[in-house]
Amino acid sequence: MTAPRHASVRIPPFYLPFSSGLHPDHEAIDQETAAWAEQYGLGTANLRQRIATRAPSGKFAGRLLPRGKREVVRLLADYSFWLFAFDDGYCEEGEAGKHPGELVAVMSRMLGAAQGRDVAALAGDPLATALRDLGSRIARHATPGQLARWVNTLRGYFMAAVWESDYRAKDAIPTVDDYTILRLHSSGGLMLPVWIEMGLGIELVPLEAEHSAVRAANEMAAFVAAWDNDLISHHKESRSGDYYVNAVRVVQQERALTAEEAVAEVVRQRDRVVMLYNRLSEDVRSWASPQLRQYLTCLDSSLRGSVEWQLASARYNPPEDPADLPTRILGTSTTAETPVPLPIPSVSWWWTTPLPHRGASRAGTVERDVTR
Repeated sequence: MTAPRHASVRIPPFYLPFSSGLHPDHEAIDQETAAWAEQYGLGTANLRQRIATRAPSGKFAGRLLPRGKREVVRLLADYSFWLFAFDDGYCEEGEAGKHPGELVAVMSRMLGAAQGRDVAALAGDPLATALRDLGSRIARHATPGQLARWVNTLRGYFMAAVWESDYRAKDAIPTVDDYTILRLHSSGGLMLPVWIEMGLGIELVPLEAEHSAVRAANEMAAFVAAWDNDLISHHKESRSGDYYVNAVRVVQQERALTAEEAVAEVVRQRDRVVMLYNRLSEDVRSWASPQLRQYLTCLDSSLRGSVEWQLASARYNPPEDPADLPTRILGTSTTAETPVPLPIPSVSWWWTTPLPHRGASRAGTVERDVTR
């Protein structure tokens, strides 16, 4: 299934009816994060340079948390750089990425490093050392529950990376449904909720955070972020000549479409989820606490901010081989809204999520400064 080099496919403008922002310290954070990556020797010098110049993580974190605490935005920037280095160096370009058994052993040990343990098998590994540093610093800005959730989302990311490695080793393409499950975790979208809470200095109580409507909103946001990234990165991945898997390719194969038809279908899917997400989150706001409404506003902003960052990033639109990407973002969509779920079984429950009655009693949240 290794793909031949393809001509560029035009990506239409993204429908994202949300406002965005940018943290004022993003440029300084870019420099601090680049110095941190250099200090720990993440990847090769060429890889560090490539990430720093083509995917500045300070600006990325600043788009996701435009009003976040500076120290948390810096942490998110460092973590994003780490994820880029791990994904590029270990999973996609390293030999371990072709051997799921080897990769799962590395990742299981990495989880120990994230929890502050000295893992003998990873002694001297810059990625493990840097991850241990990240875990210890996150612990200073997170509640115990948030720290546990961060580790759990990292575990989900590792699990998806191993699953993808298995497909890579077999030179196979997953079904759309399997790919959706995998991508919700591998995209990093499910990691964002805990970063928003830390960045805003709040902690949603379980009554709100675990409500089915809030969980559905979080998953929908992760889906939209993943499909958007797959659309934007399709040019780079499809022209590499190497194995790649993204939403466009799995839809194209499963439905026997052309690349152009597959792009159109992926756009329709993400537009429908954006519309459902928008309707659901507006309903949640009718009964949510002030902190949950603040959380949802940041989640909205992050969806648009992430796309704005990617469209301006040379990681996905290299000047030496430019992609046909949009230059604007739309406030309305030409896709028709329908109550019929997408034909993706793993996410069809979003369309049947029970909504609380308007005017229901508001659940309280705990707002606290967890900086120590």
